[in-house]
Amino acid sequence: MAPLPEPVSEVLRTCGMEEEVLDEYGLIPVDARAARGGVKLRTASGARLLKRVQMPPDRLRYVFFGAEYASSQGLPGVPRFIRNRYGDPFVIHETGLYYLTAWVSGREPDARKVTDLAVCAAELARWHAAMSGFGRTLDGLPESRPLPDRLAAALPELERGPDPSSASEPFARRDAACRGALAERLRFALAACAEADYESLHASSRAQGHTCHGRFVRHNLVYTGNRWCVLDYDRIHPGPPVEDLALFLHRYLPAHDWSADVLARAVAAYEAVRPLDERERAVLATLLSAPLRIVQMVLRYMHQARAQDADESVDVLASSLMLEERRQAAVTNVFAHAPAWALAEGAEAGEAGERVPVQHAGMESTGMQETGMPHAAIEVPVEVEQDAGGRGDASGKKPEGDRQPKRSRRGRLRRGDAGPGVHLGGEDHPAGLWRGWKPPEA
Repeated sequence: MAPLPEPVSEVLRTCGMEEEVLDEYGLIPVDARAARGGVKLRTASGARLLKRVQMPPDRLRYVFFGAEYASSQGLPGVPRFIRNRYGDPFVIHETGLYYLTAWVSGREPDARKVTDLAVCAAELARWHAAMSGFGRTLDGLPESRPLPDRLAAALPELERGPDPSSASEPFARRDAACRGALAERLRFALAACAEADYESLHASSRAQGHTCHGRFVRHNLVYTGNRWCVLDYDRIHPGPPVEDLALFLHRYLPAHDWSADVLARAVAAYEAVRPLDERERAVLATLLSAPLRIVQMVLRYMHQARAQDADESVDVLASSLMLEERRQAAVTNVFAHAPAWALAEGAEAGEAGERVPVQHAGMESTGMQETGMPHAAIEVPVEVEQDAGGRGDASGKKPEGDRQPKRSRRGRLRRGDAGPGVHLGGEDHPAGLWRGWKPPEA
């Protein structure tokens, strides 16, 4: 093997990768940089992404088959494994498993924009719909740990309380003030999952071949100029698709202050592509009722982040606690008392800048229900970004001459009787017991 350029060797060493793996693919990169959890290599035959993963070979083989299935279903930009010179889809090395894919260039969505958030939800639904039969093509499926089980595993640590040695730290003081209430809230959310029969949904999803992406974040979705591509299949696993949707919403709704309107619009964008049945909606509501973000934050601080900026950790925890009431109110509003949302007439799912909330299901455009009872209409301004899913080059930037000023459109949201869904507001429902709960002062 010819010696690699020193900058390439340095990047590989920094990322803990072995140079000899490149020889398996006959690659001599001219440039390299760390990107997307691996190393982007610039070669004579195009850009490539080399990744090293720590998982059993059978698990990576499942990922390989998943990418092949996604490509066969017509999904664009699938990170298909490039076989090495021996015809193997990946390399088994003493430092881990390595695989190579083509590099997909494009821009990432901006989840702070409502239009981009809706696009992400629609693309997630499109991916779920395409992968819905993958599990049935395999003789056996890997075990997957349900999200409620992962949350339940955090309870013992939350109930144990903060480490006395860190009692003087600002984060620990605020953490100690809310730890008991946080554990109690998590218990109620887990009880709600059991009430919604999550276990049955998980079992039926596996039997039907449904697949979760496992890490659907904005960095794993890129716009290449005429299509959106879902990347990184490392964490795909069998399970109910609403887990992906719940984790996605938990990650990005805080940037929108857990607005009920934004939550409803994201769920509507998803359902426009892949409608949820009543049981899935109930499970989604209960997963959203769990204080997932705060639990993750507390555990991360306990195990990893004490050496980091304590003031920043305190600020993030405080802001998350302040959003708890809004999150619970949004979930209750959308899944219990909120009107049904739909796409604007003539819009197609996945087209950014075209979705607006419209009238309650069962109402005519005049604002009257079928019963003839009038309902007050509320104007909801919706920012429509022309570049959220429009034409652009491979870098995601629009040509100067094609850029247009931002425009706003107004959708009309009519509030009426609650549609089908799960009621989270009653005192007899575990998730409803937290209405009016406020975070304690540190």
